[in-house]
Amino acid sequence: MRRSIFLFVIAGILILYYVPPIVYAQESKFSQNLTVEQELYAATGDQLPLWLHANTFATVPVDAPGSVTSGLYGAEMRLGDSLSIDSSLGVGFSVADGVVAGQLRQADIGVQWRFLELRGGVFPYTRGEVPIPDLTTGSMVVSGNASPLPLIQLTIPSFVPIPFTNEMLNMRGGIAHGWFT
Repeated sequence: MRRSIFLFVIAGILILYYVPPIVYAQESKFSQNLTVEQELYAATGDQLPLWLHANTFATVPVDAPGSVTSGLYGAEMRLGDSLSIDSSLGVGFSVADGVVAGQLRQADIGVQWRFLELRGGVFPYTRGEVPIPDLTTGSMVVSGNASPLPLIQLTIPSFVPIPFTNEMLNMRGGIAHGWFT
């Protein structure tokens, strides 16, 4: 299951990268970005303090000393005012106590049309809304302390007025389905 989701996301990224924007009749905008990071960690004991590896989506090793090298590639294509497609691929390698571990950090593709967004793959996702997310551990399964789960979600990411209420009522929400791997 994880392999098929990974291949789906890679195919989406390749299609998004290689389809030139001139194919579309309407005006399109294409943007890409690449981020590379190198982090080094040290502690007086044999483990890092909780606040250094909490809410990092399991990307920082618990054991000290350690290092993390990661990269994230993202692309977005806007097709007119109401349609956009974006994708990302992120990998990371961590070294702690002489053990090298590789991790797929993010591999997803999303389509946003008007106020709806459909996204699938592996990406950082926290459930619910917390005023200060750094001060909570949140859900133990879907939180900043766990590795991201492969999932598919359909959301309304920002508040949208409900018709026939004279914009007095707004809604925002979504549904997501994930798989434990």
